[in-house]
Amino acid sequence: MYFFGFITVLILLGVMIYILEPYFTGKKLPDRFITSRQIEQISLTLKRDEITECMKELEQDFGTGKVTENDYNTLIQEYSSDLKKLVAKLSVNRVPRNRDDLVNQIEAEVRLFRRSTSESGEEQQKVFCNQCGKENPAGSNFCSNCGKKIS
Repeated sequence: MYFFGFITVLILLGVMIYILEPYFTGKKLPDRFITSRQIEQISLTLKRDEITECMKELEQDFGTGKVTENDYNTLIQEYSSDLKKLVAKLSVNRVPRNRDDLVNQIEAEVRLFRRSTSESGEEQQKVFCNQCGKENPAGSNFCSNCGKKIS
């Protein structure tokens, strides 16, 4: 009988040490609770990243001739408008002091996007199709216009 009581006390003591250990060692527990504002910020950030990725793909498609110039201009304007709205919503936590701060932040985002697309180097080297003469990005195996293999 005493044996079971002793085991129970040991188990309770172990549980108490486990529960109170962060208080004695000063370890901070991870923040397990995310506020609705943080969830909204994460969601908006993901949408912003998605739009910039779509803009990059659109740039590539326009470069390869898959998208006409008219469609390209229309879509870029839509994406830019959506990106401006998202940047405005994201900056709610970092409230700009005036309209100029917001415009500067948007322009900085656009500069980063343009820099990332120009650093890819796709525009520097082009290959021409032997069949139709269409200009294609370097490293292309097939022509984006006629589909023939580029040698």
